[in-house]
Amino acid sequence: MARSSMDREKDYKMNGNKLLNIYESLLIHDMTKILQNIKTSSELSSIFFDNPEKYGVVKELIETIKQQATRGFKLMSNVYRLTKLDRDQIEFHKIDVYDLLQNSIEFVELPIQENVQITIDCPFNEIFVEANDLLQDVFENLLINSVVHNQNPIIEILIRISKVVKKGTNYVKLEFIDNGIGILDERKIEIFKTERSKQTGGKGMGFGLTLVKKLKDFY
Repeated sequence: MARSSMDREKDYKMNGNKLLNIYESLLIHDMTKILQNIKTSSELSSIFFDNPEKYGVVKELIETIKQQATRGFKLMSNVYRLTKLDRDQIEFHKIDVYDLLQNSIEFVELPIQENVQITIDCPFNEIFVEANDLLQDVFENLLINSVVHNQNPIIEILIRISKVVKKGTNYVKLEFIDNGIGILDERKIEIFKTERSKQTGGKGMGFGLTLVKKLKDFY
C-alpha cells in the first residue's frame, strides 16, 4: 500500500531530529575539548608570563591556543559541511589529489610546524580522480587526528599513494601512516559506529571522523 505524504513527512522529521541529536552530542564533545585546552593553556600562560625563564613555555602555550582556535574554526566548518551532506547531492568533477593533499598538509603544519614531519610517497607527478573539494576535508581530518592523538615529541606521518584496480575499475589508494600507538581493530569498529553505544559507554568519533566516514561512504 502506498504511503501518504504525511507519513513520509513524519519519517523525515524523525530522521532529522535523530541527526540533530547526534550532531549536538558530537559538537558538545569536540568543542568542550577545544575550550578546555584553551582554558588550561591560558591559565598556565598567566602563571608563567612574568617569569623570563619560562619564555619558551609561554610561547608554546600561545601556539597551542592558536592551534586550538584553528581547530574550533575547522569544527564549525565541519558542522556546516555535515548538515549540507545530509541535504544536498554531491557533485563530482576531475580533481588533482596531490594538490588537495598539499593544501591539507599546509593547513596542519602551519600552527605546529616544528613538531610534525609529513612525507608523501607518490610515484606520480599528478594524479586525478572524480571527486570534489570535500576530499580535502577528509585529508585534513585524518592528518589532524594523526597529530592530536600522537604523544611523540616528533610526529612522523607518511602518506603513501598508489593505484589499484578492483573489478575492472581504477582507484587511487591513499595510506596515512604515523608513528603513533595506533588503534586496535576492535576499537576501530566501535569508533566508526554512527551512533554512540550507551551500553558499552563508547565515546564516538567526533565531528572530524564523522565527516570522514560520511565522505568515505559517498566516494
